[in-house]
Amino acid sequence: CLNNIVLDITELKSQIQKTKASFFEATTAIAFQYFSDKNVDVALIETGLGGRLDATNVIKPELSIITTIGKDHSEQLGNTIQSIAAEKAGIIKSRTPCITSVKNAIALKIIKSIAKDNNSPLIEVSKYAKLKVISNEIDSLNVSLQVDDLKLRNVKVDLVGSYQRDNIKLAVSAVKLLRENSKFYKVNKQTIVEGLRDVRKNTGLRCRFEMLSASPIIIGDVAHNPQGFEALSKSLVDAGLHDVIAVFGIMED
Repeated sequence: CLNNIVLDITELKSQIQKTKASFFEATTAIAFQYFSDKNVDVALIETGLGGRLDATNVIKPELSIITTIGKDHSEQLGNTIQSIAAEKAGIIKSRTPCITSVKNAIALKIIKSIAKDNNSPLIEVSKYAKLKVISNEIDSLNVSLQVDDLKLRNVKVDLVGSYQRDNIKLAVSAVKLLRENSKFYKVNKQTIVEGLRDVRKNTGLRCRFEMLSASPIIIGDVAHNPQGFEALSKSLVDAGLHDVIAVFGIMED
């Protein structure tokens, strides 16, 4: 794999230099080439910043996903929820479904307007999926979930934190919608359950309310904006951790 990546860089080098591509633009192009060479079944592409003008936004996706919207990267995206929502909704493509877990009424109004302009079906997770927490441990969640006509009972999820409840609903809703496309026929109820159970192992995801030590209890979390800290605070309370010391580092901007 590493040899192939080096070859990709070599092949694209002259074009990168010619267009004076930024580091992110160059690495995005290299990634796309790599995914194409490997003929991947599915590529999940996350925007780097915003959406509308992001380097990743050249693709024509099967499904657009907008998670939540809060004030972040204001220097580039604007200082209001309206401007940030407009940038994020810039990933919505013509006649391509979009699914969102955005609840903020102002942001949701912007997203609905842009989806309508693009003749794109918009699915709101809050209306499409329901989740009930059966038990909330410090290192796992047990939930029951209903997404449209798909019902999952007593499913263990290895990600905790109050914000993961919306993320679970969003992820399973996205998979449910993609299953309606024949190319995703191998995804069934069992693979969804196994995927939820083994998120950390399958992805290497770190520091999403991750217990780094049990004695003393040390939690690592990547919260870095007001919205993130509200979610982290709620997650600590839900886990029964009220008297905490925070060690915090952040970029100057």
